[in-house]
Amino acid sequence: MQLATWLRRRARREPEEPPCVLLVDTDRSALDAQRSLLAGQFPVETAQGAIEVFGMEPQVEPGTVVLNQRLGPRDLEAVAEYARHRWPQARILVMTAGEPPLEDHLYDETAIEDCSYEDLLRAIHQCARMRQLNHRR
Repeated sequence: MQLATWLRRRARREPEEPPCVLLVDTDRSALDAQRSLLAGQFPVETAQGAIEVFGMEPQVEPGTVVLNQRLGPRDLEAVAEYARHRWPQARILVMTAGEPPLEDHLYDETAIEDCSYEDLLRAIHQCARMRQLNHRR
């Protein structure tokens, strides 16, 4: 969003558009299912694996990047590092069955890989709130 548009909305107290969510997973059917679940709440982009993330030009800078542990430890770390540098304002949410195999500075939140839709939404909203708090500083 351009600064002038943001300032006009802020002055009129219009609600801001929800931040884009970038879903990254190796499982296309899981990506499609999550996209359809989230589409009514957020603009959604998807990438099937690390290579797609590195080559993509999203329409909008993602506010939250959701990484699934199915990427594997090396790709998970590579995509998390890439996201931190490419989209420094984005929050990183890792979908995992246990502790993520990442250093703490590479992610902001975790969620259970097979969590409910409500839990996934809650985690994404938490990331969005964290992002808003960082913007206000």
